[in-house]
Amino acid sequence: MEQLLAEARKMEFVKEIRDVKPEIDGFVLDSFSFPLVVEGKRVIILRGQGIKGVINGLRKRLGSAAEAIQYFLGFEAGLESGKTIGESAKDLE
Repeated sequence: MEQLLAEARKMEFVKEIRDVKPEIDGFVLDSFSFPLVVEGKRVIILRGQGIKGVINGLRKRLGSAAEAIQYFLGFEAGLESGKTIGESAKDLE
């Protein structure tokens, strides 16, 4: 492992490597990357199963109203993503 870490650290695109040892056998928790950010913005990671459960759960409980809610959630998320991408593009100029 040490040799692998040493080789990886030599690569010009590698900014930082931390060796994480599991505190519980078979379970590794990333305690270094909190809060998780991408381009300076806080992000979350959801498993596909989790988001599928939210979508299907809303549909089961709210029926067709869930589809309207999901549409507007996606619409607003898209607008916010567009703003962020636009800001990033300005920084490239």
